[in-house]
Amino acid sequence: MLDTRLDSAIRALSRADRSDTPPAELRGHMDVVTQHVRRTLEESGSLASLGELADDVKVLVLQQYFRHTQTGSHKTEFDRDTVGRLLHEWFGISLDTTTSDTAAGGDRFTRLPGRIGAEAVYRLDFGQTEVFLFMTPTKLEAARALVRSLAEDAVLTTEATSPPCEVAEFVPLWLKDRQRDPGEFYIDRDDHPIADYYASQERVLADELGVRVRESSAELALVANGDGLRYHRDRLVNQYALLERGEECAEDLRLVQDLTLIDWDMQAGTMSGTIFEHPDGDRYLFALHPGEVVGMFFSQRPVFPGPMMMPYHCALPVLDRESGRSVGAAKGKRLSALIRGLAAGDEVDALSGRAAGVALNDVAEETGGVRRYRDGLEVARVADLPDTAVHPVAHLAGDDQGVSVIELSTQDNRPLLDALGAPRGARLFRVDKVGEGFADLGAVVPGFAEAASVTLVNRTRRSPRQTSYPVAFDHTLLGLSWWQLHRLAAADVMRVPLATRSSLRLCPTDEILHRSALLDSFHSTGSLRPRTVISVDVVVA
Repeated sequence: MLDTRLDSAIRALSRADRSDTPPAELRGHMDVVTQHVRRTLEESGSLASLGELADDVKVLVLQQYFRHTQTGSHKTEFDRDTVGRLLHEWFGISLDTTTSDTAAGGDRFTRLPGRIGAEAVYRLDFGQTEVFLFMTPTKLEAARALVRSLAEDAVLTTEATSPPCEVAEFVPLWLKDRQRDPGEFYIDRDDHPIADYYASQERVLADELGVRVRESSAELALVANGDGLRYHRDRLVNQYALLERGEECAEDLRLVQDLTLIDWDMQAGTMSGTIFEHPDGDRYLFALHPGEVVGMFFSQRPVFPGPMMMPYHCALPVLDRESGRSVGAAKGKRLSALIRGLAAGDEVDALSGRAAGVALNDVAEETGGVRRYRDGLEVARVADLPDTAVHPVAHLAGDDQGVSVIELSTQDNRPLLDALGAPRGARLFRVDKVGEGFADLGAVVPGFAEAASVTLVNRTRRSPRQTSYPVAFDHTLLGLSWWQLHRLAAADVMRVPLATRSSLRLCPTDEILHRSALLDSFHSTGSLRPRTVISVDVVVA
């Protein structure tokens, strides 16, 4: 009898149009299927008999294993073993058994500056801005309490954001209008951690860094999947207004910001972070990995007329860290919490004096159209550089890195190789990147790692005068907290020293990484723009 009822229920639920079926009848069919699933799982049997169910019905079955177990809370719990088996048998999806990259063995990230594994305060100069990287147990626990409160106790009321952030940014109205009735915020307790999170951060700065923040303003941005936030200069409007009224002496004060990057359910294998544009044009991705909380503190002398100051920056969405893989659309969420304010100059100077200095690999010299970096890397513009003759002699495997690799005819490209000073016997490759994540050139280009010389030519074209950021160096391999994205115009030539090749990567194609920071605010449809296809010629000799 059950088999007949099951067969009938499957047919009813698999109909393309179920709109004319009474809800009670559909509920009855769902109960029959769910009972069969439970019994089959208990007996360790096969679910092949349910293969005809539509995917949306299978999802409904999965949802039967989720429960609200805490009164007054929005948190749900589920039978992980059962849901994991159903996902695997029906959709070929395996639940990740780790909760973070640290749990999966990525402990090298925990030792980077700005994490709890690196207890010191680190300082680096970013143009006229001092950047301090630090994390303390108190700051870490406050961030994790904030995530728990958002996940378990709060329904965030949001409003529309300005382009190009329609998808990616959510701003709780509680933070936009403090005069609202608390009942409008759907916060379950009067002492909700959102309400005192920023006060706790100011206490950390005062008690543990010795810097007291005055005239502070707070922001909380929730960045989900989609485009990153636009590039912008931080505008400390309230702080500059105070300084311009003469109520405080600008010479004795610093404009300061405390930025905390917080993982909120990022999947293993992903990364996020905040990108800053250096005055020399390169961009630095201060990385956030799963399981992490990253602390950054910025200080700069007021520059009038304000409030145009501090580096251009944007908050990145969650993206794949490596190429050749994708963790799907639901890669997780991250938070960025920011405090802007004023601080006494002597307090910031005292912090700077006791912090451990870290040097950026910035431009050491720029003469004759050649940029020379501190690690020996060179970027040059070669006059009248010939175009590349794309005449393949071999197609190489690059799928695992999300690239296509073609070895090109050196005979047909002799003028190009001569212009680059390449010796006879050099090999030439065209590498095109269309996928996500950072691709390792050493894994797909023959002879790359051990060659006497490696030269890259940027063939990425966005517009005749726009730069792009096709290559990056992963400085986390050196125990630092950032990736350095190098600005290159079309046909710029990069000569890569042997010592830096193991960290060289092709960048993701996300448009936010490459578009103009100066013009970004005018791109009202920025989130709809196509990805940049990255192309480089690689000469190995």
